Amino acid sequence: MHNGYACFRCYCLTIALLTIATSAAFGVEPVDPGVGDPYPLAHCAIVPDVLLDETAEMVDLEGRELRVCCSDCVDRVLANSFGATSEVDVRLVQQQLPIYPLDTCIVDDKPLFGLGTNNYIFRNRLFRLCSSKCQVKLEQEPAKYFGKLDYAVIEKQKADYPLETCVVSGKPLGADSVDHVVANQLVRLSGFDQLEQFGQTPGKYLAIIREAAKKKGRVQGK
Repeated sequence: MHNGYACFRCYCLTIALLTIATSAAFGVEPVDPGVGDPYPLAHCAIVPDVLLDETAEMVDLEGRELRVCCSDCVDRVLANSFGATSEVDVRLVQQQLPIYPLDTCIVDDKPLFGLGTNNYIFRNRLFRLCSSKCQVKLEQEPAKYFGKLDYAVIEKQKADYPLETCVVSGKPLGADSVDHVVANQLVRLSGFDQLEQFGQTPGKYLAIIREAAKKKGRVQGK
């Protein structure tokens, strides 16, 4: 459990390394993303109607990050981590399923079939899998499959990206912009120096991108 600005420095270093690997050189084995995606929702993991800001409390559950609005919610997460993550998982599937970029299993590339598909939240990212065996392989090689999914997200969403400016800095996006992926959403930044600020309130910025896409009538992903 940790809170405050300093914790973002370690997180952002990890995210920057992953982004370099996926945006600068597709096909290069990405750096292990470590804790995976940051908590990607704009609202508290325990009290869904409370918006989070830079003062949010963060809880590390065996490498998975949750964010909550107060110390009381921290205690509630620690007292019932399974219940807390289960409820968050439902919200993350709702957030990410509409923009998921693949109709094949991320591990073995087999077609996905309706009710037989496992919508699995791993380190705050939705992975759609065809079997429990593929889930085990994903957990054994997270860097490989995070990188593979990042590539698919960028390829699918970049042409219809709804913003012409950086969601963090407001600067125009150009050829040297950074293509970053969180929660199966492409996030285009004006430079790597924007990653740290993005990491402070990722849910807020992801919501801005989704709202921009909605206003322009653009359907990203499938």
